[in-house]
Amino acid sequence: MIGLLPPWVTLSLSLWSIPMIALGATTVVCVWLLPRLRPNLPVIAPVALGLACLGVSVAMSPRFELNSLLTGVSDLSLHFLWQFPSAVFIAVGVGGLSFVLERKLLSLKRSSTEDDGVPPALQGYNVPSREESMQGIAGVASRPLVFFLLTTVTVVGEETLFRGLFLTYAFGQSAAQFALVIVVQAVLYAFTHIAFGPSTVLSKAVLGIGLGVGAYFAGIVVAIIGHSVYQYWVYQQFAPLRYRLRQQGATE
Repeated sequence: MIGLLPPWVTLSLSLWSIPMIALGATTVVCVWLLPRLRPNLPVIAPVALGLACLGVSVAMSPRFELNSLLTGVSDLSLHFLWQFPSAVFIAVGVGGLSFVLERKLLSLKRSSTEDDGVPPALQGYNVPSREESMQGIAGVASRPLVFFLLTTVTVVGEETLFRGLFLTYAFGQSAAQFALVIVVQAVLYAFTHIAFGPSTVLSKAVLGIGLGVGAYFAGIVVAIIGHSVYQYWVYQQFAPLRYRLRQQGATE
């Protein structure tokens, strides 16, 4: 089956497995081997993911086409002065749709009392549920500097791999398969968030498509901007928690 796939898909799957293994190993260490680290998993896991993505990208850097990485792989004759802001608009706009979609899907899940947490294959292994993971992220979001540093590591690492290496190599091999390339990188990116449940995976796939299209037309900087704006929205959704923590601190 693998042999029937285009070479760029096979390479993408192989490279994608490395950050996934890093995430799995991090979970094993923090949940089973050193359970005292479990509360720190929301910090350790994104660092492991971001560094693994960045490491893979650096190792494969000879495959990068620097000009395509920085300015996009589109062969359309568009002026960069309006091509860049247009691509940013696409990336940020689709990111906004992704953010709203996830919140809507989760609200529907809550109203139907269905579980959107740990995938069935992982249930029974004491891995963190979606609720536990989100509480951990909320804790990180209560520390702005830590959240900023984690965002920097994960955004740069993920974008360098998914909207950098994957796009430049894939389009270098098969520029005619625009839709397929965009969807493949988005799906692989989405499944790095499988621990948060299917609603998050679906919304992250939408985000990945928007970031991929933006990077295609105007380079990886567009994807980094779009992803960073999305992370800012994530940070802002925990504003009530930060307010409560400040109030508690003031009364203690």
